[in-house]
Amino acid sequence: MTKVVRSKGGEYTDCIVSHFGFDQYSSNSKEKVFFWGWNALLDKQLQEKYKHYSHRIFLDTASPCAFLSSKDFIESASYFTKFYTICPITSEILNLNGINSEAICFPYPSKKFKKYSNVDFDSKKYDCIYYGQIHDFFYKPMIKTISNYNHRFTTISSHGLDRELAGLVTNYNLTTEDKWSLINQSKSCVGVNLLFTKGRNPYVDHYIKNYNTTDKFVNMMLGDRMPQMKTRIVESAASNTLMLLYKDDFSIVEEWFKPNEHFVYWKDYQHLNEILYDISKNYSKYHGIIKNAKKHVEEYSIENFWRKINE
Repeated sequence: MTKVVRSKGGEYTDCIVSHFGFDQYSSNSKEKVFFWGWNALLDKQLQEKYKHYSHRIFLDTASPCAFLSSKDFIESASYFTKFYTICPITSEILNLNGINSEAICFPYPSKKFKKYSNVDFDSKKYDCIYYGQIHDFFYKPMIKTISNYNHRFTTISSHGLDRELAGLVTNYNLTTEDKWSLINQSKSCVGVNLLFTKGRNPYVDHYIKNYNTTDKFVNMMLGDRMPQMKTRIVESAASNTLMLLYKDDFSIVEEWFKPNEHFVYWKDYQHLNEILYDISKNYSKYHGIIKNAKKHVEEYSIENFWRKINE
């Protein structure tokens, strides 16, 4: 039995997090509390209210973003007795510094995807979809590549769009469920599990000086890219859509999914184009990967995550 409290703020308007529905599991527990929502990490007033609870649990769905803030992330995380995070490097650092942490795959509300239980490959309308904002120049050649095919490009804002990219947008401000429907109508979904920064993290020295760290963590903080598990592979798998994921140096997705069994890597834009061309001509050769991913992703449902919390 666990009490659920939520602090809204910090999530995108079309983010899957708003559909988690943890409130349905809430009880009147006086000992165990689960904090839902990114803002709960910094909501001191809310935390004060539950500091006497012996079990204080948090689900972090944004890391390693918190390391980009001037606020000491490890100090903030220390309030919680159990810290679940989508970032394996974050989890490792928290554990090294005495915080009970566990890296988990991005959970998803499986009930929302029941309508996609049966795959219908013949009903697919589009070759590929990308949904999201443009946070780095890296994305432009990717979008231009998928635009060579019958594509969908949906975004919630004009952030990062120049005139050429704006002309390739097919949908603006879809609801989350309309976005999932569009994913289901697409043969493949392209994505990048990276957070693009401006280079050396200005707070890296603070963490090196005050906490136990690892070479992997320091290298992440010094570079211009950080690994960040996105929702796309989970949403694509649950929607019976092939995930095409950029092969980066971190490969954190392999903590939970296997390449060529649950998704396909692309190494550069030419390689992406070759895969998309093959999908457009030989889609049936990818059906097995899609079916494997659909079955595998059920392991990461909200229902299973909640069982883990209450073990």
